[in-house]
Amino acid sequence: TGARFIYKRDQSDTECISFIGGLELHNDELVLNSNSAIYYMSGTYIKDFSSRKKIGYGLYVGNSLGRFSILPLFIYENRFARKWTLDMVLPKSVTLRHRLNNKTFISAKTEFKGWRYNLSNTLPDVERDFTLRRRDLQFTIAYERDIHDWLWLGVATGYNKNLQYVLTNPGEGARNAVNRLSSKDATFLKFSIFLVPPKKLWNKM
Repeated sequence: TGARFIYKRDQSDTECISFIGGLELHNDELVLNSNSAIYYMSGTYIKDFSSRKKIGYGLYVGNSLGRFSILPLFIYENRFARKWTLDMVLPKSVTLRHRLNNKTFISAKTEFKGWRYNLSNTLPDVERDFTLRRRDLQFTIAYERDIHDWLWLGVATGYNKNLQYVLTNPGEGARNAVNRLSSKDATFLKFSIFLVPPKKLWNKM
């Protein structure tokens, strides 16, 4: 449960800035407080150095279930061949994308993924919150196709390598974990249909 806004503006023909902000509720009860909410803001600046290469940087600031974090971002995009593109958003992800045609893309992606979830009153006779934290390294192969001007179909398969799975007190790091849990590595398969702004509208933004 949550909401997100995106703002993008071209500063010139070769420069672009964008901002993303959001609020998400990660709790087993419908309660909004510092232990149950994730709110964040990120800003990026990207410059076209050529028709094939873009480089940018940014900053992420957020509070995740009571734990504050600041993370610098480095963005790199290089279309090194006619149908091949390398996208990097460091330190989060690296993606190699191949364009089969104007409507079909295949990509290989390596990404750090993490989530936190607040648990309320999970232990008998103990009225307090705990934070369940998990971090994975995910490898994904994805197929995406433009079905219509505003409708896309996606199929993805991959492998999750678990790096961390702990139960902590709210606002504390994994070093002070109350309990360290185990999770098996696993493969996955998912299908998705998603909406995008029509090309005519996107080109006017």
